[in-house]
Amino acid sequence: MPTPNEAMTQTELFEAASIPTRETGRKALDELFSVGRNERTGKDISKDPFRYSLAGPPEPRRKTKSRIRHNQAIQAILRREAE
Repeated sequence: MPTPNEAMTQTELFEAASIPTRETGRKALDELFSVGRNERTGKDISKDPFRYSLAGPPEPRRKTKSRIRHNQAIQAILRREAE
């Protein structure tokens, strides 16, 4: 798992995962965060933005196809950062 210094900001994640809009990306991150799939550090201010890293193995859950794709893209990026 990446350390907080290696974790990615929302903008970095959304660009790397080709998420179409910030709203779509935020919904995907919120869903992953709510089920404990990612960790968030930072204070959400300009000098200390939230940074995200992977929290553990994915948990099966029913989602729409587009949400599954977005969540998988974010998790794939976080996994690459952890290696």
